[in-house]
Amino acid sequence: MRGSTGPAVTGEDFFGREADLEILMQKIVEGDHILLTGQRRMGKTSIAREIGLRLEAEGWISIYVDVEGASSIKDLIRKIGHAVFQIAPIATRIFRKVGEQLDRIEKVEAFEFGLEFGEMLDSGNWRDLGSQLFEICRNHDKKVFLVIDELPIFLSRLYQQDDGADQIEILLSWFRAELQMVHDAEMVVLYSGSIGLVPLVSRLGITDRINHLYQYRLGPWSEATSIECLKRLSESYEIPMDENVPQAIVDKLGVCIPSHVQLFFDRIRLHVRMEGLARITESEVDTVYFSDLLGPPCSMDLYHFESRLRDGLDDETYEIAMRILTEAAVRGTFSTESKNALIARYGRVTDDSAQKVEWALDTLLHDEYLQRDDSGYFFKSRFLTDWWKIRFERSYEPIDASGQ
Repeated sequence: MRGSTGPAVTGEDFFGREADLEILMQKIVEGDHILLTGQRRMGKTSIAREIGLRLEAEGWISIYVDVEGASSIKDLIRKIGHAVFQIAPIATRIFRKVGEQLDRIEKVEAFEFGLEFGEMLDSGNWRDLGSQLFEICRNHDKKVFLVIDELPIFLSRLYQQDDGADQIEILLSWFRAELQMVHDAEMVVLYSGSIGLVPLVSRLGITDRINHLYQYRLGPWSEATSIECLKRLSESYEIPMDENVPQAIVDKLGVCIPSHVQLFFDRIRLHVRMEGLARITESEVDTVYFSDLLGPPCSMDLYHFESRLRDGLDDETYEIAMRILTEAAVRGTFSTESKNALIARYGRVTDDSAQKVEWALDTLLHDEYLQRDDSGYFFKSRFLTDWWKIRFERSYEPIDASGQ
């Protein structure tokens, strides 16, 4: 088993998700369309790709499309089109030009056809041309598994445009209508994302646009799975470690996000080699945690937790979310008193401060930055708490004091 701190893993390196995989495979074979969510670095892309490989072994066709960078609905359909045309038989590459008198049938290579498709897309015909993509998938001689990754990020960015709410409703309604035309599991779609689609559609009042999807939340590894992974990595890289090291790593992280477990081991492995040590001890765990994981070597990975919030929220709500997280990191909890003070603070500049604070909290809870109890809201991950505190503590100002 090889460690992985970034790219998706499949095959022999796929680890710790067999129960999740079994549930999702069963749902897909039964024809359920999936909304797969979970905090970033949980392994959503890995499990989607592993499902694709296993379905291909059973005779399916698997298509993966990352739409995070799409700038418009037209661009999203173009990305899907380029992927679908790679698997479209020559006989089905029929492109019905909208607004023209004749259909056009040409035997061209899929790549060329995809380019032409992209050139012909505009804001007025994306539904007609997009429907042809789904028609190709539904009518293929093999069953098709289509993964549309990071759709929630795209929708969150779309929401920030002038008519974004209307566009989201139109797009999700169209997706739902296309999937309702699927019969006998001839095509199954899996939407995946690391920010909250459910909070967004709830805010827009259109939760019915995704009620046809089987929602599955990919959570962190258990302690037992994480410890087993660390032991296998130790064996694979032939670096012995003391018996208490795996538990010490798990305790430092608090929440066992798969990528963080493997990142921690990777940094310890590098440290041991650089220092010429024969084995991993608990003292190395402490050293690497504070010098590497909470320091510059791993900061870029953690910055993504902040950038995902910026992708998913408007500027004012993002600012509110950042204040909530900093309060929770530095003081240990974001209390009811701090919540009321924050609402009052933003109430001086906006009429919907209470709604924005609630939306920020809903997003932070749904995307598993925070959890709550009777005392308030606090970080789930000890690792992320420590990093956030180190980064923002110097500029921190208590919310309940500054709001008075």
